[in-house]
Amino acid sequence: MQFVDLLFLFIIPALPLITGISNSLAPLGGPLVIISLQLFLGATLKSLYLIFNKHLFLTTPWLNRSVSAYETAIVFMFLFSFLICFGYLFASYVERKKRLKLKFITSNFNFTSENKSFILLIIGIVSFFIVASIFIWKRGLLGRSLLDIIIGANISKVDKIEGVKNFGNTNAFITIFFVLPRTCFFLFYANVIKNSKIFIYKLGFSVTLILTFMEIILRGKRDAFAHVFLSLLIMAGFIRKKIMLKEIRTYSLFIAVSIFLFSLITYLRGSGTTSIELSNLNYNKQFLEPVLASTYFTDVNILASIIERMENLQFMYGDSYLMFFTGLIPRAFWPDKPAISLGLFVKSQILLRPGTLGGVPPTMPGEAFINFGWYGLGIALLYGYLLRKLEAFLLRGKLAARGIGIYIYSIWIVPLTWSLMQSSFAITMNGVVVSLGIALPLLYFASYKSKAYQRVKILR
Repeated sequence: MQFVDLLFLFIIPALPLITGISNSLAPLGGPLVIISLQLFLGATLKSLYLIFNKHLFLTTPWLNRSVSAYETAIVFMFLFSFLICFGYLFASYVERKKRLKLKFITSNFNFTSENKSFILLIIGIVSFFIVASIFIWKRGLLGRSLLDIIIGANISKVDKIEGVKNFGNTNAFITIFFVLPRTCFFLFYANVIKNSKIFIYKLGFSVTLILTFMEIILRGKRDAFAHVFLSLLIMAGFIRKKIMLKEIRTYSLFIAVSIFLFSLITYLRGSGTTSIELSNLNYNKQFLEPVLASTYFTDVNILASIIERMENLQFMYGDSYLMFFTGLIPRAFWPDKPAISLGLFVKSQILLRPGTLGGVPPTMPGEAFINFGWYGLGIALLYGYLLRKLEAFLLRGKLAARGIGIYIYSIWIVPLTWSLMQSSFAITMNGVVVSLGIALPLLYFASYKSKAYQRVKILR
């Protein structure tokens, strides 16, 4: 790796980090900081890790790309990062005269009442056990011990692609309803931050966190640990405007438990074992390699493979983005609905591994290149612009004053931003639209008209 390549790899995540911290309406730099983290983990850290683990090139299909394709991918990713920031700053410039008004609204926001927060906690706990029971029943694990359920749910876990033979039964319709308890738990957490010294709130938060971890383990969604952590962090930033030093211990414990559970899920999925031997956990094999030598995050290696292979393939010219509309149609009404994820295309056409289970996420830069080649850089410009407009829409006026905008921002925009950078557009947006539609009644129930809501018309 040349010095120039290494320099670019550090500039790529630095651009959105600096832009977000200096311009975001949200605490902690907002979505651009999440994009920065994705780029750092997917490009910078992975490249550095592979320098010291060259043996992985021999066993990992998505690392089977030429040096020239890798260098081209670095340039493309740098331009993609730059244009996201440019689009974001352009939208920010247009709104500059409204910036003080936006800050006023978020600083005068009141969260849901205490009575409602405990009602939401009860709804969350009850809905969790209902959805979890149906999920366990559909997996054929009903009646087994908790340990057997955890093991069985993970050794049978395969990321399936809808619309492909033998891949139809994804249980997606069931798992989408986990959004109900998750939303209730986050809404309750808003009051936990305000009343962190009261025992009943501490107890309630402990219960919600345990059940959230249990949901992640059952579903085998390892990157959801990052979603939850970042969402909690940003919601705390909205309420307190800063992160308290005494909370660092809690967040550190959260990260430590997440790493352990991530490694455990990887161990169960990879070994096919029917028992858990904690002594067999190897954090290099079950955590570092699955993260840094995989297709997690905005992976520069996947982008390099896409750039190299697309020389011999036809561009999609926007078809993968239009799959969003077909994805909204339930398979019950369209049994032969085609796959809405690019994962299978990447695995079969880019990595040349047809017939194998699962898919490989294309990443946002990769999907843009698959559709438009170098013209796909325009997607970055559009994404940055829309990201800022969405941020302003949620954090100003009536939506913010009622609390709905801030709830949506904390609970949905974080995982949306995270997933869009590493997954395909259609499948990510379908999940967000459906889950938001399910949870919207809870958001309206939790919100109420604060003093800021009454003064919105004066500010406009």
